[in-house]
Amino acid sequence: ILYSAISANDAKNKDQAVVYYRKLTDANIADTQYVDAYQYLADYYKTKKDDANFAGIIEKGRKLYPKNNDYWTALEIEQATDGVEKPQIFDKYDALIAKHPDNYVLPFNYSVELYKYIYSDEMKNANTTAYKDKLTKALSQAIAIHSTPEANFLMANYLYNNSIDVTEEARKLKGPKPADLKTKKELEALSSKQVTDAIPYAEKVVSLFGENPKPKSSEKMNYKQSLVILKNIYEVKKDPAKVAVYDKKIK
Repeated sequence: ILYSAISANDAKNKDQAVVYYRKLTDANIADTQYVDAYQYLADYYKTKKDDANFAGIIEKGRKLYPKNNDYWTALEIEQATDGVEKPQIFDKYDALIAKHPDNYVLPFNYSVELYKYIYSDEMKNANTTAYKDKLTKALSQAIAIHSTPEANFLMANYLYNNSIDVTEEARKLKGPKPADLKTKKELEALSSKQVTDAIPYAEKVVSLFGENPKPKSSEKMNYKQSLVILKNIYEVKKDPAKVAVYDKKIK
C-alpha cells in the first residue's frame, strides 16, 4: 500500500496517493517508516484548506509520532496563520497556545513574531505597550516549559533594550510640572527594574553555553552578546568588579 501511494504521487496523481495513504493512517499504523503517510496527508489537507481532515490527521500524528511534534506544530502554525496579517496573527497564536499549553515552540515563535512587530518601521510611532506585555508573557511561558538559550537571550535582550528606550523617554521630560516629574520618576524606576530583571536571563545564556560542547555560530553570537549586556548593566549599576569579570570573558 505504501509503494502504491508513492507510485501514485510520482505519477502526479495526488488524489489517488491520498486514497492509499489514508488506508495506512486509518489503520493507525505507527511504525517509523510510515510517518510519511501522516505528513503527506497533513500537507495535502493544509494545501486544500480542508480544516477538519487537517485537524484530524495532525491530532493522530501527534499521538502516534510524538517525536515529530515540532513538525506537527510547524504545520499547524502555517495552517492557522496562512494569509493572516499582523496584528491579527497574534490571535491565532493565542488560540494555538491555549490548545497546546505545554508546547514550547508556540510561545517562543509567538515571542519572535511579537519582537519583530514591536521594533518594525510601522510601529515606530505607535503605542506598543500591549504587545510588550504579550511578549514578556509569551517568553515567560516558553522559558517555563523549556529554558533554552534562545528564549533566555530574547528575554534578556528585550528587557535590556527596552530599559534604554524607557530611559530615553524619561530624559525627554524636562519640564517642572508635577505630573511630568512624577512620570519621569516612574519611567526611571521601570528602567532600573528592567535592567535588573535582564540579569538572570543573560546569566542563564552564559551558563547554558558553558554546558554546550559543540555550540552553533548563532549560539556563540548570543553568548557574546549576553556578556556585553551583562557588562553594560554593571556599568550602569557602577559595579567595576563585575564589569571587569564580563569584560575579560568578552575578550
